[in-house]
Amino acid sequence: MAKFEPIPDDFMNVVLGQVYKKLTNGGDPTMLGPNNFVAWEPVATVIDEEAFDFATKGAVGVPPMVEGMTDEQYQALRAEKKFESYAFAEEFARLADQIPSHVPKLLPDGKSREFTIFSPAEQTVSNVYSDALEFSVVKDSKEDPKVVKRIERERKKLFKTKKLKNPDFDEESIEHPEDNPKYIHQSFVSPAYAKYLEYEMLYEEADEVLTDLQMRVDSGDLEAMSEMTMRGRSIKRKRDNALKRWESMGYKGKVEKVMNYLDEVESSNFLTLKKRYESELLAASRTGLGGSNTYHYSSPIPGKILENSSKWTKFEFSKSDYDNESKKTTHKWSTKASYGGIGKINAEGKHEKDTSELNFNDFKMSFKITKCFMSRPWCSNSYLKSRYWKYSKHGKDIMNNQMLSDGKGGGLLPAITTELYLLSELNIGFKKGSSSYKKVKNVVDAGGSVRVGLFKMGASYGYASDKVNSSGEKESQGVTSDGILLVGRKCKILDLAPNPLPSIKDDEWIKVK
Repeated sequence: MAKFEPIPDDFMNVVLGQVYKKLTNGGDPTMLGPNNFVAWEPVATVIDEEAFDFATKGAVGVPPMVEGMTDEQYQALRAEKKFESYAFAEEFARLADQIPSHVPKLLPDGKSREFTIFSPAEQTVSNVYSDALEFSVVKDSKEDPKVVKRIERERKKLFKTKKLKNPDFDEESIEHPEDNPKYIHQSFVSPAYAKYLEYEMLYEEADEVLTDLQMRVDSGDLEAMSEMTMRGRSIKRKRDNALKRWESMGYKGKVEKVMNYLDEVESSNFLTLKKRYESELLAASRTGLGGSNTYHYSSPIPGKILENSSKWTKFEFSKSDYDNESKKTTHKWSTKASYGGIGKINAEGKHEKDTSELNFNDFKMSFKITKCFMSRPWCSNSYLKSRYWKYSKHGKDIMNNQMLSDGKGGGLLPAITTELYLLSELNIGFKKGSSSYKKVKNVVDAGGSVRVGLFKMGASYGYASDKVNSSGEKESQGVTSDGILLVGRKCKILDLAPNPLPSIKDDEWIKVK
């Protein structure tokens, strides 16, 4: 067989195009639409298997007592676990706070966008959102005490604010009580709203399968027509059942009733709503460990997604998959991103782009993959897209007359991450005994690694010869990672903001005190 040396970025785009298909039940880019895009990590990031426990168990330390352990040792272990929990919560919050610095271009048809590589902007979601609240004016309205109380009740059905002991409180500190509070207030997504978001995501997945199939049938795809004949009724039933579960177990009616009420009172009570948004932002604020900058509590949904990694979707890729996919026109939409190529990294960290020694006819990879929703209870998209606020004159100067979002991928907050793409049980490399396997092994044994796009053979993943199943045959692979890796994000482009109604007169704008 002739030696195969792929164009590095094209090879990785095909791999990730296949990954995207697994995540979206079909992979048609138009399913994302023009206002969403996929941003892959430049290098897959390791996520601790307990990293999301804070979302379901809270910031507590309750490890099991080991036989023979003294009370002092157990209390020390509890303190360590509690610190770990706070550290994981802060790490996730920092992740949720990142803004993509680059929004990819629309494809010529205007229906979808190219793949891109994620890199964070200097500003953060919380900073931009906080400024939007602080340096804005809103449409004046008379506050009805009855409406104010009901808004408070309804918002509590979506977001809970709890009074918690401050883990950083120091009884011996001589600081002012405001700088060293004994208790703090923190906001969380309510259990009902968390279930709503979880079952909404499951329904959307089922609906995407049906929509993708119908689109392919309408375009004359013979395979899709055959699939619709054989499995169409089953796919529709799965979509309908997902909707029923969303309605019965996901509090769909209850949550949307709250949302509809808040939309209804928005124009006449926006002043009250803004005060509520400000209090929720403040309640979500936490001081970073070690006294670092503040962060704002965010959480993954579902919170137990990492615990259920054994049930994630299985993915496999080989040279034959590359040959089949690269011939399809549907692949062309994902060919613009650059992933750092394929090459060696020596023990000193120096990159070598030469891949002529590797034969990708022997290449294989497999893993399990899933996605989770990212929740920021402190950031109200309803506020950002509302037409009842704008920057004050002073605010415009502070913002250097920049838009929060121009609705096209520009501005201070052009897009936010809505979903994370995670994988586990990574097996990647070349068939054991092949010349490529031996060459990669030599590099890794010397302290270096071989990079294939966002994946590295060697370094943090370790080098082994574990067995994986592939098409009924056992193929020995070069690299195994038992951990969980963050590989990409789905990002949503924000609507034009601020976009105030032109009918609101100058004397109707007021500053919230």
